[in-house]
Amino acid sequence: MEADLDKFVIVGHRGAGKTSLLQRWRIYCPELAFADLDQEIEKAEGALISDIFLNQGEAYFRELERKVWHQLGPFHVVSVGGGFDLDLISPEHKILWVRRDQDRFDRIFLDRPPLPEYKKRFQERELNFQKRAHSIYTLPEGLFKTDEEEKKILLNQFDNVGGTVTLPLQVYPGTLIEVRDDLQMKNYATDQLLYSVRQGLTYPENVKIDWDVRQPLPEGLDPYILSTHENSLKDLQLYENTNAILKFCPLIHSWSELLEGLKWQMKNPDQYVFLPRSVDGRWNWFRLWMKGRQALNFWREGSGSSLDQPTLWQWLSHPLSPQQFAAVLGNPVQHSFSPVYHKSFFLNQGLPFYRIQIEESEWMEAIQILDKLGMVAAAVTSPLKVEAGKWLGQKPLNTLWKTKSTWSGDNTDRLGAESLLADYKKRIVVVWGGGGVLQILKEVLPEASFYSSRAGKPRENFQMMKDPEVLVWADPHDSIDQIPRHWKPKLIIDISYHDQSVAKKYAQKIAAEYVSGLKMFVRQAEEQQKFWRELGKI
Repeated sequence: MEADLDKFVIVGHRGAGKTSLLQRWRIYCPELAFADLDQEIEKAEGALISDIFLNQGEAYFRELERKVWHQLGPFHVVSVGGGFDLDLISPEHKILWVRRDQDRFDRIFLDRPPLPEYKKRFQERELNFQKRAHSIYTLPEGLFKTDEEEKKILLNQFDNVGGTVTLPLQVYPGTLIEVRDDLQMKNYATDQLLYSVRQGLTYPENVKIDWDVRQPLPEGLDPYILSTHENSLKDLQLYENTNAILKFCPLIHSWSELLEGLKWQMKNPDQYVFLPRSVDGRWNWFRLWMKGRQALNFWREGSGSSLDQPTLWQWLSHPLSPQQFAAVLGNPVQHSFSPVYHKSFFLNQGLPFYRIQIEESEWMEAIQILDKLGMVAAAVTSPLKVEAGKWLGQKPLNTLWKTKSTWSGDNTDRLGAESLLADYKKRIVVVWGGGGVLQILKEVLPEASFYSSRAGKPRENFQMMKDPEVLVWADPHDSIDQIPRHWKPKLIIDISYHDQSVAKKYAQKIAAEYVSGLKMFVRQAEEQQKFWRELGKI
């Protein structure tokens, strides 16, 4: 993107982060003219978007949106709403699709009505964005400040991106472009092509060929890559004496399977490529860890052909062949802000920071493998805090570090909880759930009543005398139906901070004020860095 010449329209699903991205872009390029269509509509109408929707309806808003769009003055970059009619965008504008991997989940907005048929609208808009976009930027979760990798992406300031990407919307320097005969083909005027044969037996000449070994290898063909997406290496082992790169891309369901694949790759890292896949992207961190460790590695512009492929932002943010690393461990963990928050802190020490999903039942196996691979520090989130504590013979832990060969841990959640809850101690408070922060919440809120979210009843030794004024939500599950119906708390304080939080859903349902747990996250994360830095844990 040549930001000083081209005009851009930022599109994307609602809540993707278009407005905050526009604000950061202003900082990257203060000489350009920017506009936010929703803000211009509110100025023109003298009312909030949420009120326009509520009082006038969506049809009225869409007509108003068209009117204000045509009245916009000159601009270089403008952001528009998720339902904006892309046919209104003239050919002189380039469309930047800003997306997040969490877009597929309906976000909860306290100032906007829920979207009916969100999944249907999502699919329709997703296809439209994909069709019309000139470029794609997948935003990381929790990016609210300026960032060097983001600036490179927006301004197209790349030296040598490297890696391989499937059917990109633009050409990146030093990046191999994969085209596939089972996907809609595109024409690229470049010598950086990799042609993957998946269905037919025909292939172009004078390009690198990736041949699926399930098909008979044509006589005389010398493929660049021989690949399999099956869970067996038998077919690839037939070609170990060839010069081709052998690419193993199986669905991996366990940590033991992951380790077996890695052991195979390490036998001949110049020729063997291991690219594990999953249904939810849980091996994304491993693909990043393998950057620089094998002959071929894929990243993605949008959703790619696998969520395990790193995004461009992740790829650019990651060093080659790190010997050690840090991570946030949890389940779920895809929404975590920790990788962005701790990115600079650890990169200053040469360490990447990953987002790693671990089931509770996998803890011991996973932690041993991560230790061998070079993990030296970790933030731990629910429900793994209890497991981390058991591992080290302590109470629940959210902070781990390794000194020489010894692991130690601590918990900074108390400071985070104090920061979030200090102003509410004198009110009638009920804590709903608890999990790995239950004991800390008992210490921070000694006068509160504590309820089991599973049973919908007071915990042992706790009995509430009055209905709550404040409900502290500490349950990651949807347990709204368990809450006594006569409760009408005026305030919901959430221990979590993500867009799909059930606490936000409950606050919306009962029209209560809502406080996000972001303040708690930031405070405990600050303290984690203090431990890692001042105590020399890494």
